[in-house]
Amino acid sequence: MPDRFRLAAAAFLTAAGLVVTGLAATGPVGSAHAAQPLAPPAIYPPDTWQGQTVAVLRILDRLNAHTDVITVRAGQPETYRTMQITVPHCLSRPETLAADAAAWLDIDDAQNKTSFHGWMITSMPSLGVYESPLFDIRLIRCEGDKTDPTPPPLAAPAVPPMPGQARGGISTGGSPADNSAADDSTAGSDTTSGSPDTAPPSPDQDGSSRIPDVQPPP
Repeated sequence: MPDRFRLAAAAFLTAAGLVVTGLAATGPVGSAHAAQPLAPPAIYPPDTWQGQTVAVLRILDRLNAHTDVITVRAGQPETYRTMQITVPHCLSRPETLAADAAAWLDIDDAQNKTSFHGWMITSMPSLGVYESPLFDIRLIRCEGDKTDPTPPPLAAPAVPPMPGQARGGISTGGSPADNSAADDSTAGSDTTSGSPDTAPPSPDQDGSSRIPDVQPPP
């Protein structure tokens, strides 16, 4: 009997040692997979547009409710019934923004003495309405090749620091006063580094990616 108990005790201690060894081995692996900060997604400013070469229009005949869908190439006049339609510019949203389209339309109907010169926007059809007793025209989308204006390439956003960690990987575990001083020194170094701004230029700087407020030149 004593030998049997001795063997059982030895087997128990051996199993316990293996469990403890396994837990110790998994410790470093778990720490290696700790949460890491991720960079925010790169997104264009909300007023950015991409030029395209073809406008797709839907035309409703108010007399018989017949609907036609036509395509008009940018800069080339298109004749439909008694109307001459010209689209100098057709713009779409870039891929990181919600789908939308805007086009400048020049519509002249000499027979019915109606005309329209202005922007039509797909998501806001009430802002540009062709007031005609015979036809209703709506912009569906822009398609075709990409042309000016062309948004600049998206810059890769910086990865934010982990909570409790200052910029540059310096720990902020000290006193609040020390942390404040470290933040001040970091901010000062950022303003004097002279590094170029890698963010895409604001549309307000050049105006090329915004819908202009006036009629474009012919």
